[in-house]
Amino acid sequence: METYFLKPDSASARSLSVDDPYRPLFLLHIFRSALSLLFCLLYLTDNLIAPLGSYDDDAFFHYSGIYFSLSLVLWSIHKTHKLPFHIQVWASVLLDIVFLTLLMHTSGGIQSGLGVLIVVSLASASIVMSKRTAFGLAAVATLTILSEQVYIAVTYPPGNSYPFAGLLGITYF
Repeated sequence: METYFLKPDSASARSLSVDDPYRPLFLLHIFRSALSLLFCLLYLTDNLIAPLGSYDDDAFFHYSGIYFSLSLVLWSIHKTHKLPFHIQVWASVLLDIVFLTLLMHTSGGIQSGLGVLIVVSLASASIVMSKRTAFGLAAVATLTILSEQVYIAVTYPPGNSYPFAGLLGITYF
């Protein structure tokens, strides 16, 4: 059996580094792209699983397509390192918060369960950013989910899922 050693300054060693702050962001890009592509494919093959797109399946498809396109743009920016790291993280997490909330809205609101996917984005950001930034992003996500719930309650009066939205907000923190 042969043993291979990497020189510490080689490109291979740097790409395998555990301390690389870009790695969680890279994994988040893969997650976001795969998820949005899966949503698009489910719509195109007419295999949307309930509750996905239960309120408005066309808007669900359009939001998924835009989400996929923007995820590819962020991925290409990530590969070229054209933006500072903290801006890339903020842009990635805010993209996830906005589009997962929109997808959640088109799928029936908080009961769809799509709001839990924001936890993945917040967790990856909290790994590489400061506690203050992580709490700020969790606050933005919580306010977005609560705002969506208020909109649902005003638009569709029987909807009252504030406890679920509050529990989801606690989960974000």
